[in-house]
Amino acid sequence: MGVIANWSEKVGESKTEAGNGRAIPLTQPAWAPLDVRSRVRAYKVEQFVFPACENGRTAWRRACRESALKGLRFHDLRHTAATKLLEQGTPIAVVSQILGWSASTAVRMSKRYGHIRPEVQRQALATLATAEIQPDVNQIVHHAEREVESRLAD
Repeated sequence: MGVIANWSEKVGESKTEAGNGRAIPLTQPAWAPLDVRSRVRAYKVEQFVFPACENGRTAWRRACRESALKGLRFHDLRHTAATKLLEQGTPIAVVSQILGWSASTAVRMSKRYGHIRPEVQRQALATLATAEIQPDVNQIVHHAEREVESRLAD
């Protein structure tokens, strides 16, 4: 299911100096339990969505154990999300907004978080190898080269 504009969760101050509160876009399956939570009890924006308390850690460990996901850390989900978005061709600027990276660190963070699989890299190169080069693209390049050469000659 896709992300819908109304499905976002506003979070308070970031743990980083430069961080501000921001809206985090969510898919419907991610939004549903948060929506239920807000109807059941009062919720403040400053609160964490998943508090780092013993109950949160215990619940995460139990869910991983029951799902046979040994060693999976909650933070690993950010790496998975970044990898999937980048592998699908989502622009780095969009991934950085979704994951809350600043513009100055977006490329560095995409390298850290995006673990692009070798088969996806091979598919990208195969697409490039089979792509038709349009004749007018070549003309534009040659025109630019001639323009530079004529200016250098002057």
